[in-house]
Amino acid sequence: MLIRFIPIWKSAPSVRLLPPLVAGILVQWYFQFSATLLLMLALVALLLLAACWLSQWRKRVHFGWASFLFMAILGAVLVWIRTPQNQPRFIGHHYKPGATLVATLQEPLSAKAKTYKAEAAVGIVDANGKVVAVDGNIILYFKKDSTMPPLDYGSRVVFSTGLQPLRNTGNPGAFNYERYAQFHHLFYQVYLTPGSYVVDSNMVVNRFQQLLYRTRSYVLQTFKTYIPGKAEAGLAEALLVGYRDDLDKTLVEQYANTGVVHIIAISGMHLGLIYGLLLILFKPIAKKRAGVLFSALFIIAALWFFSLLTGAAPSITRSALMFTCIVAGTGFNRKTSIYNSLAVSALLLLLVNPFNLWDVGFQLSYAAVLSIAIFGKGIENLLAPRYKLLRWLWQLIAISLAAQVLTLPLVLYHFHQFPVYFLLANLLAVPLSSLILYALLLLLLCSKIPLVAGFVGLCIQYGIAGMNAYIGWVGRLPHALIGNIYMTTPEAVVLTLALLAVAWWLFYGSSKAFVGLAALVMAFMTLRFYQHTQVLRQRQMVVYNVPGKTAIDILNGNRFTFIGDSSLLEKDFAQNFYLQPTRIRHQVSFAAYHPPAQTPLKLQLGGQTVLLLSQSINTAASEPTTANVLVVNKAVKTKPMDLLRLVRCNTVVLDASVPNYRQQQWQIAADSLHLRLHAVQQQGAFLLRF
Repeated sequence: MLIRFIPIWKSAPSVRLLPPLVAGILVQWYFQFSATLLLMLALVALLLLAACWLSQWRKRVHFGWASFLFMAILGAVLVWIRTPQNQPRFIGHHYKPGATLVATLQEPLSAKAKTYKAEAAVGIVDANGKVVAVDGNIILYFKKDSTMPPLDYGSRVVFSTGLQPLRNTGNPGAFNYERYAQFHHLFYQVYLTPGSYVVDSNMVVNRFQQLLYRTRSYVLQTFKTYIPGKAEAGLAEALLVGYRDDLDKTLVEQYANTGVVHIIAISGMHLGLIYGLLLILFKPIAKKRAGVLFSALFIIAALWFFSLLTGAAPSITRSALMFTCIVAGTGFNRKTSIYNSLAVSALLLLLVNPFNLWDVGFQLSYAAVLSIAIFGKGIENLLAPRYKLLRWLWQLIAISLAAQVLTLPLVLYHFHQFPVYFLLANLLAVPLSSLILYALLLLLLCSKIPLVAGFVGLCIQYGIAGMNAYIGWVGRLPHALIGNIYMTTPEAVVLTLALLAVAWWLFYGSSKAFVGLAALVMAFMTLRFYQHTQVLRQRQMVVYNVPGKTAIDILNGNRFTFIGDSSLLEKDFAQNFYLQPTRIRHQVSFAAYHPPAQTPLKLQLGGQTVLLLSQSINTAASEPTTANVLVVNKAVKTKPMDLLRLVRCNTVVLDASVPNYRQQQWQIAADSLHLRLHAVQQQGAFLLRF
């Protein structure tokens, strides 16, 4: 493998600049250096670069190290600049409860069960007559109502309803939604009812963005009109323009569990199909010298328009940048290095937004393409089928296998599962989805001819229904999914290095690779053994943050006992989103279930006494008791002060079912007695180790 990397390192100079930039981004995010220190370091880096360039050092290694330092500092500076809290106009610096805000909708309304949702940019905050211009995005929820005024992209809404900060659930191992929102410059949300807001008659729109939204709206309406079946139309919307609001959740889960979710997540595959079609269409024009430039410009413009239409996610933007380099290189009769194109696109995306580094689509996209570039030919050369159809099938298998090499650690790390039959699913789903995508483009072209559009839409419906049926069949095969896999960051890194060592050993027969592989396997096994011992030693109680529900896990080694609402025993969204990440994180399996007790339940957990209350108590007829922790739910109607006189404790925990007005009563009582109060809704899950 080293033999292969040396020319890549020399022929792709952009590859050298990427690691220090990534290092600078990570260091700044986790350590948060001040602007003054970053400015001083930037000046030092620039002076070193200038000195190396102007002196005899410029041909030596010193210039390289100075460049690395400069890129690292640049990464840190970009993070500081892109962090909204560091800007003087950040909304969080100026907003006070009761202030009037003016927000502009940044997208059309999205219909939910009981509300409409849209992201909006707050431009003005009026607090006590002091008007301040601010920057910051929020999520608006509008209650569905017949009197609701018309709202669209660019509408300005004036309101004074209090903003609610976007928070995590606080459940261990759960998705870090607060960080995700911050990376998208979202910090607050608000629920608006009719009469609580006014729509300004002046709209603020970007004409090009408006064109994109109108184009997407036309595409969605065309699919809804001509493709029979709600599920089929919803998948078509996701397949072509990345619109996922109409996707069936069960269908998405089936695609994820069989390893073909990339089909309904806009990626480089979709852009590659469109690029291939454009090459065929413009081939006659490109034969002429004057047509080369025109076709190149048109293809690049079309690819970027499609990328922006689908939301410009990092995975699709990466592909657009790479294809732009390929088209530009072809136009100038220059071949481009796949590694250099990858590095250039990654550099540009990180320079524009360093927080792309945490985007899972960004990580998987680059890992898949890099893996195919490194291992694709080697795997393909393992077999040489005689017949053309078999060669085509083997090439498809080889690409799928190659893509899995470097994406496997990321899939296990982020999604905690591995689809066993991903090859079987991709063999039919990839070519069929490609045909469906071309058919969707044909449908848009003939959408003004209802008879033809209706026939094409019917064919698409049958194609999607057949693909869904096939994916469902693969998902029902025995042992189709290995789930509940937890992998730490060090384990993921070691596994990635081990997979690279395997390829190095298989492709080049290097004895050094075999020794390295053996060392990495030992390191991985050591990390897994350490993790297993930690699991067996754990003793913990978790009071979950599940909106409106009582949910408690008692973790004891690798087993857990659940106390809470019986509805959370169902393997549905609530369990998968709120409870399962914690259980995967702690690698525990089900031991027993206890419904909330009708009488006070006292648990002795190590040296801690926990009292669980799930009903009101007659304080006059009850004996005083003591406990380290008191946990109450919404069924407890007893006055907080009366109950706390009866139960002497150090900490009061209000589970997620307790309504807000009761939380305020409990807070007053706890403060008067100098007790610690933990409201799960506000502070996240409560953890007690014993």
